[in-house]
Amino acid sequence: MPKPISNDYPMIPIVHWIMVAGPFLPALLVCALVVGTFGLGLVSAVLVAACLLCPAAALAAYSTTAVRLFRNRLEFETGLIRTHTYCLPVARIESVGIEQSLLGKMLGYGVLTITAVGGTTSRTAPIYDVHEFRARIWAVMSLSID
Repeated sequence: MPKPISNDYPMIPIVHWIMVAGPFLPALLVCALVVGTFGLGLVSAVLVAACLLCPAAALAAYSTTAVRLFRNRLEFETGLIRTHTYCLPVARIESVGIEQSLLGKMLGYGVLTITAVGGTTSRTAPIYDVHEFRARIWAVMSLSID
């Protein structure tokens, strides 16, 4: 049975690895093309290093992204050097939508779109078991109404 949500122990879904895989695949393709074209010289080493900066940035974003659900607020946090934190009181949440591609359905991840009162929308990073997390948000929302 899952631990109840409180302000001391929030529910934290796991960010999906697909957030990193997207930039890695094109970078590997470009690296292979560069090495195939220029050989293993200095020029190709510099170009390969430049190609690997994009996946490195994605890996940094993946490791520093968090979504936390407390009893009274939903919190999004991203950033390594420059941190961006967005807190939304649960009582201000109007709707919770799920965006899930075919690949997302097969790999078990999705993106939540949270709409607050007034029409402001926020999107989470791709997270595992997005349906369970939405159900937990709805449960916390029903507690805040009572």
